[in-house]
Amino acid sequence: MKLHAFLRTPIPYFRSGLCVALLAAHDAGAASNTWKGSGGADWFAPANWSLAASPTASDVVLVPNTANNPLISGGAAYALALYVGYSGTSSLTIGSGASLTTGATTIGSGGVGTILITDDGTTFTNTGASFNVGSSRTGTVTVAKGAALTVGTKGAGTIFLGATITGVPNSSGTLNIGAAAGSAAVAPGIVNAGTVTSSFGTGLVNFNHTGTAYSFGAAITGTSSVVQNAGVTILTGANTYTGPTTIKAGTLQARSSSALGAGSIGLLGGVLDLGGADALTLTLGTGANVVVSNGTLAMNILSSGSYDRLSGNGGKFTITSGILDLTGSTLTAGSYQVFTGFDAASSGGFTSILGYNVSQYDVGFSFTGGIGTLNIVAVPEPSAVPEPPASAVAISFLLGVMVLLRRRALAGGAGGS
Repeated sequence: MKLHAFLRTPIPYFRSGLCVALLAAHDAGAASNTWKGSGGADWFAPANWSLAASPTASDVVLVPNTANNPLISGGAAYALALYVGYSGTSSLTIGSGASLTTGATTIGSGGVGTILITDDGTTFTNTGASFNVGSSRTGTVTVAKGAALTVGTKGAGTIFLGATITGVPNSSGTLNIGAAAGSAAVAPGIVNAGTVTSSFGTGLVNFNHTGTAYSFGAAITGTSSVVQNAGVTILTGANTYTGPTTIKAGTLQARSSSALGAGSIGLLGGVLDLGGADALTLTLGTGANVVVSNGTLAMNILSSGSYDRLSGNGGKFTITSGILDLTGSTLTAGSYQVFTGFDAASSGGFTSILGYNVSQYDVGFSFTGGIGTLNIVAVPEPSAVPEPPASAVAISFLLGVMVLLRRRALAGGAGGS
């Protein structure tokens, strides 16, 4: 393996001394420029760098633990390769419409690294095919407030979360859209990548934003997990990830048959929207469980043969609370097996079912033998009271007149006496 390729590969024993030595030996003509931060946080200030000059496109840039973390605010920055968090804890912020272009990026190789890409007009372009987050320790990249991260040619590259080789304990990588979990949600940024994956470490895609229709199309694969914390997120990719999908708040919309991957699903709050305006069948992986303990599950019933379904593969489906929302459905009386293929021990029912005209239908739900069935029964219209025939009306009128005349006659006779 050439040294160039070797240094692009996350190595479990990459630590500060060895890492610097190898990087310094990187391709002839490539310089190692280390962040010192002695003159503040300005990336472009020469005094902040070991080469007494801000990095160029031929420099391997190292950002270790220092008193001041670098900030790229406005302007265009470059690097041949970028390592943030290769020693200790360090971070890099790119904002205010700035740009950074680098051939390769590794966050958290030997230490804890964080990159924040924020603000409209801000761009981070990784021209190489891979972008490594948490390759041997802990890495985080956050894309927020309209900023854009592009990986690979035409955004077709791969974001690796966690280690990409075996033998690296406790490696983890996180991709935040908007803000980190536990922080106040902010506007989302844009991720241009073909794939987001996790292999041997822990990989997390966290949606914590204020967008009302944020579409995420990169394929999420490997052992990655997805957490929905805020905003309306639309998953459209061909996802195969085996980690869990957890909905805590906001809305997560599935808009492809594999949008929710192959792992377990936990609806703990917020809304999980299956299918939208189209009927969709989502198939889970072997043994994947579904737990609905709160929140709202939105489904669409279009006709007796066209409706949203969730197909399990031997996992257990448990409902302890929560709402089933049928808003937008075109209901037709019948039985709909909306959950199939689950373990026979699956059980539970929704607290309430909303989104239909109660004067027209009775809607119930039951779980039997691992199959969740929606039962829709049309409410019969009240029987109409028949109007009496015309002859009966005429007779009733004549009798009334006769009774009235009789009463007057009796009244007159009593007065004469």
